[in-house]
Amino acid sequence: MLQNYSGVDTLDSVTMSFGKKQPVSREHRQAVRQPGNFSATIILDDNSRIHCLIKDFSRLGALLAVPTILGIPDQFDLLTVAGARRRVLVVRRSPSRLGVRFVCAQIYRERFGNHQRSS
Repeated sequence: MLQNYSGVDTLDSVTMSFGKKQPVSREHRQAVRQPGNFSATIILDDNSRIHCLIKDFSRLGALLAVPTILGIPDQFDLLTVAGARRRVLVVRRSPSRLGVRFVCAQIYRERFGNHQRSS
């Protein structure tokens, strides 16, 4: 365990002013996120589209900045400016951001059945 110049354990805990150690928040992601700020389009099942920005991404998912989360379902297609189209599941929501996880075809079928998405 590392200690900083004041003797506080910097990796595992922080000594609070009343003397109790509290755990430090740690990153629990399974994949490293890369910075983004790329334009993208959310494509809903009725083929309507919502512009968004990919703020960061990894091989497993992305953080999207959206004008509003109202009307955005828990699953949709994400189209990047490079032309890549990926099915995603929303795993986190805030008023203007969505955390999404990329879904492979097999997982999608297991969760939502074999119905075909409209193209």
